[in-house]
Amino acid sequence: SNLLKNMKNRIFLRFFLYIKPRRFLFLAEKRLPRKGIPMTRILAVSDTHNAPALLASIVRQELPFDELVFCGDGFSDIARAELPASFIISAVVGNVDRPQGFVSPEQLVTEIGGKKVLITHGDLFGVKHGLERIRHHGATRGADLVVFGHTHEQYAETSSRPILVNPGSLRLGHYCIIEIEGDTVRPVMKSFA
Repeated sequence: SNLLKNMKNRIFLRFFLYIKPRRFLFLAEKRLPRKGIPMTRILAVSDTHNAPALLASIVRQELPFDELVFCGDGFSDIARAELPASFIISAVVGNVDRPQGFVSPEQLVTEIGGKKVLITHGDLFGVKHGLERIRHHGATRGADLVVFGHTHEQYAETSSRPILVNPGSLRLGHYCIIEIEGDTVRPVMKSFA
């Protein structure tokens, strides 16, 4: 199928295998070396809600970056978008994805740019009603950075640990670039009309 051809030539850190219509299987992790790169640049998106062309457009606009972090709700958009093979994808499912039968993690803890990063959609932690539960969960998992979605609103808190970042809804015109350089984590919120 075209979907398998599109995914076959990509280099993923965490990658997915298309197993039947609208279903994915989380497969493995493979760390790629980052020689000579002084700063790690992450494109964080969430809540694309059936907008693969928009996702592909933002990816092309923001290249180069090291990793695409997808925080759920629109999981199939990753496979349907025509994305280049020049970066790593880390993705989780959201509350809208689960009823569609996707088999993938609801949260993922990984290392990006020397920082321990927790990626989740946020609904399991009640982020629409406050951030204490997700902050506490990130701290118990030893995360330096928690990236989440669900609220559709951009948010960044860098003054406490773990750092909390919500890129907002890409479908509504919001996303975030997160720059990691040494001990500095710098979220840059972006919007378009």
